[in-house]
Amino acid sequence: MDKVATAILAAIVVLGPMSYVAYTWDGADSEPVDDDEDTVEEEIDHTKHLHPAPELEAALVNFEGEQFISGMMIHDHPIEVRVEVTTISAEGTDSDLIATDMDGSWTFDIEIENRSEDIYLTFRAHNLPEDTWSDNLTIIIDADVVDDSNNTDDGSGNQTTGSVDNNTDNNTSGNGNSTNNPPACTAGPDLTSKIDDMVYLNATDSVDPDGDNLSNPYWQILESPIGSTTEIDYASTIIAEITPDVIGLYSIEFYIDDGVDWCKDIMELNATEATIPPDNITGNGTGEGNQTTYDPADLSQFWLDFFMCQTAEDRPLVDDLDTSATDNHQCEVMITVTDTHVVITSNGLPNHDFESTLACTQGGNCGSAQNYTWNIPRSPVNDTIGGHDSTDCPEAGGAYECAPERGAIAVALNGVPFYGPEDGPGGDAVAAEHGAYNEDRQQIKLGVCHGHAAQGGTYHYHADANCMHWHPGEGEDITDYDKSTPQVVAPNTYDGNHSKVIGVAFDGYPIYGFWGYDENMTVTEMFSSYELKDGETGYNGIDDYKYTPGLGHLDECNGHYGPTPDFPDGIYHYHSTMQNGAGNMGFPYFLICYHGEADRSSDGGNGNGGDDPCAGYGETWGPGIGPPPEGCDPGPPPGDQANIEAISSWQIDPMIPIILLLCIGAAATLRRR
Repeated sequence: MDKVATAILAAIVVLGPMSYVAYTWDGADSEPVDDDEDTVEEEIDHTKHLHPAPELEAALVNFEGEQFISGMMIHDHPIEVRVEVTTISAEGTDSDLIATDMDGSWTFDIEIENRSEDIYLTFRAHNLPEDTWSDNLTIIIDADVVDDSNNTDDGSGNQTTGSVDNNTDNNTSGNGNSTNNPPACTAGPDLTSKIDDMVYLNATDSVDPDGDNLSNPYWQILESPIGSTTEIDYASTIIAEITPDVIGLYSIEFYIDDGVDWCKDIMELNATEATIPPDNITGNGTGEGNQTTYDPADLSQFWLDFFMCQTAEDRPLVDDLDTSATDNHQCEVMITVTDTHVVITSNGLPNHDFESTLACTQGGNCGSAQNYTWNIPRSPVNDTIGGHDSTDCPEAGGAYECAPERGAIAVALNGVPFYGPEDGPGGDAVAAEHGAYNEDRQQIKLGVCHGHAAQGGTYHYHADANCMHWHPGEGEDITDYDKSTPQVVAPNTYDGNHSKVIGVAFDGYPIYGFWGYDENMTVTEMFSSYELKDGETGYNGIDDYKYTPGLGHLDECNGHYGPTPDFPDGIYHYHSTMQNGAGNMGFPYFLICYHGEADRSSDGGNGNGGDDPCAGYGETWGPGIGPPPEGCDPGPPPGDQANIEAISSWQIDPMIPIILLLCIGAAATLRRR
């Protein structure tokens, strides 16, 4: 071997260790590879947009002998903000919290009786999710002035008090001959009315015991349902009019006086669902029904009417916010009715902009079109068989069939699957998203509307899903759909009415949004009846929760029997929930068991593609979702998109090409010799 060959081989020996080639795979036996700091900084979290700190405006109002503070809190999301008030007066120091209305307006009643000292009222607003505060705003009310005009000095230094006639009252009636008595107000009985129907407010039964003339009648709305903008017509007359515009309870006050004394009375108006005149009963396939009611014994027409994305006109172009391109995705749904089933075929893409999150940004598996077929019973019936395996819904006690622990449990009206609450590692993905615990086994991130994509681009919802019915206002986009805390999610779609249907369970019963009828037929946010066991956080998923009857509105499957706008005579139905009756996480968010007899052929019998526990790759486990079940191959299937991740994770040393050239040169030299 000559000197050249020897030098080349020596270089290979020396440089070889420097040219180490490393790659990683996010499988069961390795930890996820963290991006470098620069890459992390470039990623945009579309679910959190910081806003300016709240601002406060307020004024002292003196109205008919009473004082209160009328204020406005200015912020992009008023419902997230609470106004704190500190009161300093002769009665001491006190503090309180004030909830704002949806538009940021608020009032504070001043209930200080001892006015011998100045009253200091200091207000400041706190944006809870971002922990930002407004500047302090202080209003000072001067102390009452003591009238000493009747006191005289007798020259001895002692003051004498002017005489007072204890048999008379300084407040006398107009003729000055007798003590005045205040009038007696009667605002009338409580009323019930349909929305958009005009109602008379009648206070003609109000009287004055002294026979004085009554004057200055005035009606005002004290409380009204969220979203109502109605006003009282002819508010300064004894008989007024109001037309309720939102379902719910209106608290209305009536005032009148006799020129000296006054009185007030309050009545309540309960506005219920408007009566919709019958129209033609043919659906339009755009998610909106055209008739007043449907037959709960056969829901085929109901699903034909309400499922979205069935026509070209109802397939909007939508974007995956976690990709750099404008995607122009379109949802597609086709409905076929057989003698026993409604067969739903869909491509699994939503009808709104969405976020694929980690499966896209870390694994390259962004939301993409799928090929789903869902078989739904057209005539749902209650499950009276019992004796079911209760492993995945222990609180049902075997009375009802459990929904799959992971994977599809139902289908949304836009053709996207609903998944249960558990993520790949086995924890409650929704609770982790809202900070109930730290998911340290596998990164999990839910996007807007609590949905994300799994491996293979399978987009799905773990909770909420109401974005399908949410329409951005002027200047808004999907990032304005607020999911910062469980308390703010339901108001995103509140319009005073019962929520629209959002999906169907595999037993054929409908799933409605957050808002439903309580036992008084009042529209209210539906709360689940599940709560965490003592000391648990949701880290162990289903096992951490217990069902507490009466805690919320719903049963152990997260549904109840009762009327809906589409079934006024009643039907069993589920609700999406974000809170339980105690204001905590609204587990299980959609449902956890099937109240009806379920057709499980759509999900392979166990939610992950059949009896093979390893078949859930890309849906129930994989990079960005969770580790595989024990004994399953952690590597990517041949030809799967996950190969992209393996390739992209190679780190090639720049010395490799040089060494390869040296090797080729050495081989050629040796061959010539």
